[in-house]
Amino acid sequence: MQEVFDNPDIGGDKRPLFSLSSLNPNDAWLYGQIADVDGVGLVFSLEDQRVDTGSDGDYQDVIFKLTGATGKAVLLEEVINPAKDWTTSEGGKKFIDSLKPNLQKNTPPQDLQFDLKAIYQTGEAIELTSGKVIDGNGAIDLARIDFSLQKAGSQQTNLEGTTNFTADSQGFATFSYSLPALAAGTYELKAIAYDKAGATSNTVIKSFTVKEATVTPTPTPPTPTPPTPTPPTNTAPKNLQFDVLPAYKIGEQIIFTGGKVYDADGVDNLEKVEFYRMKEGGEWVKLINAENFIADSQGWGTFSYSLSDLSAGNYEVKAIAHDKAGDTSETVIKSFIVNETTTPTPTPPTPTPPTPTPPTPTPANQSPEKLQFSLPVTYKPNEAIQLTSTRVFDANGADNLAKVDFWLQKEGGEWTDISDATSFTPDSADDRWATFNYTLNGLDAGKYKLRGIAYDKSGAASDEAFSTLLVNSAPGNLQFRTLPLYTKGEKISFSGAKVFDSEGVGDIAKVDFWFQKEGGEKIEIANDVTEFTTDSNGFGRFKFSESLSALAPGRYQLSAIAYDKSGGASQVASEKFALISDPGEDGLSDEVRLAIVGAANIDSYPPEALAETKEWVVWLTPGQSSQELAARIGAIDRGDTGHIPNTFIWEFPEGINPKEVAAQLATIGGVEYAYPQVPVSLRLLHESKDKLYSTYQWNLKNANLPAAWDIINPATSQTVRGRGVTIGIVDDGLEYKHPDLASRYNPNLSWDFSDKR
Repeated sequence: MQEVFDNPDIGGDKRPLFSLSSLNPNDAWLYGQIADVDGVGLVFSLEDQRVDTGSDGDYQDVIFKLTGATGKAVLLEEVINPAKDWTTSEGGKKFIDSLKPNLQKNTPPQDLQFDLKAIYQTGEAIELTSGKVIDGNGAIDLARIDFSLQKAGSQQTNLEGTTNFTADSQGFATFSYSLPALAAGTYELKAIAYDKAGATSNTVIKSFTVKEATVTPTPTPPTPTPPTPTPPTNTAPKNLQFDVLPAYKIGEQIIFTGGKVYDADGVDNLEKVEFYRMKEGGEWVKLINAENFIADSQGWGTFSYSLSDLSAGNYEVKAIAHDKAGDTSETVIKSFIVNETTTPTPTPPTPTPPTPTPPTPTPANQSPEKLQFSLPVTYKPNEAIQLTSTRVFDANGADNLAKVDFWLQKEGGEWTDISDATSFTPDSADDRWATFNYTLNGLDAGKYKLRGIAYDKSGAASDEAFSTLLVNSAPGNLQFRTLPLYTKGEKISFSGAKVFDSEGVGDIAKVDFWFQKEGGEKIEIANDVTEFTTDSNGFGRFKFSESLSALAPGRYQLSAIAYDKSGGASQVASEKFALISDPGEDGLSDEVRLAIVGAANIDSYPPEALAETKEWVVWLTPGQSSQELAARIGAIDRGDTGHIPNTFIWEFPEGINPKEVAAQLATIGGVEYAYPQVPVSLRLLHESKDKLYSTYQWNLKNANLPAAWDIINPATSQTVRGRGVTIGIVDDGLEYKHPDLASRYNPNLSWDFSDKR
């Protein structure tokens, strides 16, 4: 033990299975000796036999857990012997769960808020103000806020969100966000906050309008010609509205009532109202426009519209008003259902009772009607789901409404009575109409139907209104690994990559990959990964291969996003790598690639040794002049390294900051890679105890004779190390008492033919 302690780099059978003498997790002998059990760097398993000489690969002999730190090692699932995989057993799973830390209960973000102006001019930057959100676990628990933008009449577009938050004195996390200048039109900006556990806040939707900027012409110097008048500013249509009943029967004409829209420039400025229809599960279908408008006494443009010949099902109708300048109103969406026709059961005639004495007239109660609400098609699990376009009509007045009773049904399940809406806001123009707010929370992934019935204070009920929604969990935990260095013409290939989808591997549609050069644009990869297999942990495993021949030398990253069949997307996963052009005839082994990349990491060197380093190894594109390129940044070319083609040694002035050198080299075309020549102290793994070695044999060239014993066993694909093998030597003189041989000499199998007869 003392010998190992005094010589931490000792080799042979005395070499430790695990040692902290090296801080480099990529040391070849460490790879696979220790494995990460839980995948988060907290629980590790130590294989009790040397993996480089063959082991049973069970990884169940020594298991330890870190606290207050995290470690880095190869994942256990990548090296464990499948026949001895204890992690998939019931006991193994319980054991791993018992080692996991007790995490603080996560509280979803809430009270997301921000402000926008109602109107902007084209070319004007759109800045969000008073942006803030609260997280019960602190601002540090917030991951991001996702934004999406939808222009009236167009598809929703996902924007780059924000990940920067500042805690204020009241516990809120404040944020800033801005949109680029937008074209004229009406927009909706949607925002959702996420914490690091994936929980979501309330959804915030803000509407605003971008108008064409009014350009005032430059005044013409006074002439007899009258000045050109300033062109009038166009005002977009607004307050588009119409009503439909919540339910119809097959064959019944669907007549829109109360159709009107306001244009401050007059009814004559209105051009059309565009209509679209979508049946549940289908796409939006363009319908004919409403183009005839009649001015009412208050300056509104009224119009009529109807639909007919619709089959049974749930429908949505979308409308947008346009004026002659091309400006548009807000988008209005209405929902209704077309039911199958049923033949009513005949009711026997009721005898006519005698006419009573007329009582004092009492206003008759009328049932609520025209209950309406809308939902976007897709949400994420646990996202706050807000109903939009909510309305209900009561001829006796909005104050006669008692509640809207909601029921929810998950696909394959039963209807469940959920909370009611009990607060109503009368319409300022007609107090028989009322709006209400309603939010669904805590829904798991799946397809749902929402049913609503309005009741008044007398218990009278409206017809039922329906809407459907999909709660979808986007793929997550996308993982893959690449080498850090490739040469031009190679393929970047890997297997065993994985992604998780809580709806199952069958819900994963594709993984989209792309390259991106450092400081450059995305380079799309034509073929997506679309084939996945399920592993024992429910992950979708896949392979990837793409040629690098079309890429120029430089530093890149390979990025990917996984998509499910509902369009949900994972977070971006990326791996960085460098691409060089000429590796030489023998190519580069994986060990050399790792060594080159490790040498280029200037943060891994002791600061004192790095500061004293003046020489750098640079890798040049074939055909480039090393002397000319070195002179360009004040360095001296000291010639080629003599090892790998197109590699040279450059000397820089004493005292120059190494990070400045790295930054300068990165800007020079023709320099593909570089790393500093920091001196490294070499120590023999084993030094002979023979005193004559250091005195008389120091000059002998190392012929690398141990490499002659690197023999691969074809049956096991493992290197033969000679354990249990006896070597016979026939020689006319052997000093078997030599310190290097004495412990290994076997007298029972030895014979001296010279001295013994």
